[in-house]
Amino acid sequence: MAKETNEHLWSDELYKIFDRPKELGAPQVEEFHKKFPKLDWALLEKSIELAITQAIPYELELKFYKFYGGHGWLLVRGEAELESDGTVARIFGVAIDISQRKLLEEENILQSSVIYRSIYELTGLASSMGSRRDPYTDAH
Repeated sequence: MAKETNEHLWSDELYKIFDRPKELGAPQVEEFHKKFPKLDWALLEKSIELAITQAIPYELELKFYKFYGGHGWLLVRGEAELESDGTVARIFGVAIDISQRKLLEEENILQSSVIYRSIYELTGLASSMGSRRDPYTDAH
């Protein structure tokens, strides 16, 4: 992103990730912010601001909405390119589609919770935890 013009340059891959027709060009900020949940956009916006004002790099995982519907996840990294005097000339970075990884993480969490619940119920902890007695100190 060029600091003076606020111009965003998109790679062919970014158009594919967002399912956005290349003929439309890169979206303007007013349109682009609608492609993220409010909290994710606020985090990205603040990170870009800090990169511009203080040259602080960022790395974020963000949920996004595709052009034709559906959603995905991005890993975005950005940092400032500095002028010789130390001022920020532009922000450059990458966006990587991590949707498949996030889907697998969600499936693993769901499977783990099912396994832990089964173990909990099979070991009898559920019934002993439901009673008012301490199962470790009360005699049976």
